[in-house]
Amino acid sequence: MGGLRGRRVRWRWVALLALVVGLGSVALAPASIGLSEDFQVEGTVDCGVRSGRRCTIGDTLVLWTADVSGVRERGAVDVSWIRRGLPTLEQDDLVCLEVRHLPDGRLQAIGRTDLCGLPGTVNPGLTTEDREAPEQPKPTEEDGASQAVAAPTATASATASATATATPVPMQEVAPATPTLTPPATATPTLTPTPTATPTLTPTPAPFINLTVDKTHSPEPGTVGQPLTSTVTVTNTGTLVATGVVVRDVFVRPAGNPQFISLPPPSSGFACDFTTATAVLVEVTCTGGTVAAGGSVTLETGLNPLAPGAFTNTATVDPGNLIPESDEGDNVATDTATFT
Repeated sequence: MGGLRGRRVRWRWVALLALVVGLGSVALAPASIGLSEDFQVEGTVDCGVRSGRRCTIGDTLVLWTADVSGVRERGAVDVSWIRRGLPTLEQDDLVCLEVRHLPDGRLQAIGRTDLCGLPGTVNPGLTTEDREAPEQPKPTEEDGASQAVAAPTATASATASATATATPVPMQEVAPATPTLTPPATATPTLTPTPTATPTLTPTPAPFINLTVDKTHSPEPGTVGQPLTSTVTVTNTGTLVATGVVVRDVFVRPAGNPQFISLPPPSSGFACDFTTATAVLVEVTCTGGTVAAGGSVTLETGLNPLAPGAFTNTATVDPGNLIPESDEGDNVATDTATFT
């Protein structure tokens, strides 16, 4: 009888050991691997000026980067969220940004990091085709053992509860309850608090540059042998000063008419010169100008009509799109003058 009882005890311990091993195996299962939505971009600043010159940063920052295969590419990053926290940047400065992809495919900067060029911060470039997040750390065997220790206690408690025998309670006679009369409740009026108006916070717009150009002439019509003035007006409707501005004014003159008299004089840093591609086509270029926020600059070219006719000219501001602007669609203007 005693031998049978001993075998039963051993079998119970074998079953308990199997349960501990099973729980340990579950605890040591490998973690899943996912993809990271945010990543780091490392590149040099390209703001369209000479190397070492200070850049004017708008909502977009243009970078030259190299991906993991060494291929260089030029792309734009939306820095509107972090622009106030950016330091003063110069052409060809090295910057490292934490970015993420927006639903429309653009890159948006969500932070700046000082880990440029350190081991483990390989720049993945401006695409996310080959990026994978690192595998999550797996639990150690000690973690699995600590989880397995609790299992026997829970099993023993459950076994003790299942084998407990309920003790019968003798029945007693219960006297009939005497009904209690409850007076009707008096309704308490509910006071509704007066809602407090929540002030609406108007976000402060980010600083920006927006250059526009207008083209006019006077008088109209002009008179043969009398001077005629062709005017270009450049306006900055933004909140930041625009520097290094370039204006190009192209004249189409049938049979070389009218004749050039004078170039625009120096104004706001602009220096002007002209080239004659053909007898018909003349190009006036003014460079190095500065246009203040909310300000305008006027450039005037003097002409002399030689015979009755007409000419057309087209003016463009920032023809190389080197200055980041909020709107690039208002940088060209055309004017036609007649003379008798």
